[in-house]
Amino acid sequence: MSYDPNQPDAYSVHLGNVSEQQSCRAQQDICNDEGVLLVKQGTTLTSNIIETLSSHRLDQAIDNAIGLDEVLAADTLLLALRSLTEEFQDLAAIESQLQANNLLEELCGYQPFPPVLIQKLTVMQLQLPQLFRHTLTGTLLSVYLAQAARMTMGSVHQAFCAALFRDLGVLHIKPEILNTENKLTPEEQRAERAHPRISEKIISNGSDYAEAIAIAVAEHHEHPAGVGYPAGKSVDSSSDLGLVLSLADFLSVKLLSSPQQTLVDTGHYLKAAVSIYQVPIFRTCYQLFATTTFPHQETPHGNVQQRSEQAIERLVSIGAVFAYMISLQHQLSKQPLDSRGQRFSRRVDVAISLLRTTGLATIDLLELLDEMKSEEDSGELEDTEIIELEFLHIAEHCYRLGAKWLLQKPQMDLETKKEIGSLLQLMEDVIQQCG
Repeated sequence: MSYDPNQPDAYSVHLGNVSEQQSCRAQQDICNDEGVLLVKQGTTLTSNIIETLSSHRLDQAIDNAIGLDEVLAADTLLLALRSLTEEFQDLAAIESQLQANNLLEELCGYQPFPPVLIQKLTVMQLQLPQLFRHTLTGTLLSVYLAQAARMTMGSVHQAFCAALFRDLGVLHIKPEILNTENKLTPEEQRAERAHPRISEKIISNGSDYAEAIAIAVAEHHEHPAGVGYPAGKSVDSSSDLGLVLSLADFLSVKLLSSPQQTLVDTGHYLKAAVSIYQVPIFRTCYQLFATTTFPHQETPHGNVQQRSEQAIERLVSIGAVFAYMISLQHQLSKQPLDSRGQRFSRRVDVAISLLRTTGLATIDLLELLDEMKSEEDSGELEDTEIIELEFLHIAEHCYRLGAKWLLQKPQMDLETKKEIGSLLQLMEDVIQQCG
């Protein structure tokens, strides 16, 4: 999805809807890119006028052309953040553990918000309230993680700003893509996954924030294993601030989707992730949660023996995927690869390395799982389950990368293409059987 700040898109639809709730005005004369006057400065804009503007490419960014009469300010934003710490006891508990009761007030008053960014955030609050709620939750968690990592106040403020404005790009995605319950087409998925890049451009063009903030925003959906988006960055190529944002985004999704409204259940994932990825912020987060007294108790996760049997079945399937990946690695090592092929090859290497470093590729783990029968084994079993599912997630990503690469018809003999395609399909069949 391309983004042109002078070309009205889905954001203009949101502005038109907001104009029905509060006054929007032309900040200056608005002309199209050929110099034809469309709206005079000071005109109160209705949804119909904004719709008319949408049929033109403007001579300026729509953010500069249109202004809302009422936007979020430091005090109203602070109230919105405080309402979440009151609603979610776990967030209040983390704040207390960090002795950070005055931190939010300091951050909200640290410096004025860029007008373009705070106006867009206001539109998000009015038009996409669930996204706004997710944004604020991720902002709180980003700030707490940065504080727990003993970052300077300047860096904590950067985490605050980056998290607060990370999803502004979503406002430019067609509402029908955001609201659909159907599986997205590849084109729709690409449009949805473009939002970190759009947010990055909005921040770069609409503020004088440090480059580190824009970079972190672009990275907030990346994954330590390199299976995130939009760039597929791994932990080695991601910024520290980007890793904070991506972890906080993951945690906020978990918190908002938890029926118990708790972060307790993420402890096992964090424990496993520390050993898998060796990322300092994961360790910081795990230690923070381990020392925080959460008001919720861990919920039971079903019959341990039944889960042990399911984990054994997954592990057997993972063994088959491992064998296919080793064959793929061998085939790829013999080929002159283009950039897409090299990226696919690197992901296969990462997946194989994960299997070896976590012990999923050893026969000993099968015997260990077979011995896990009692509730005392539940925590260790959950660690194994999480690692298994993490590997299957990475393996699925490898399949998609490989399948896309083959569709590009890379230069290699037909027999090799068939062999690689067959290995990919066998791997995908096993992954799908694991659910």
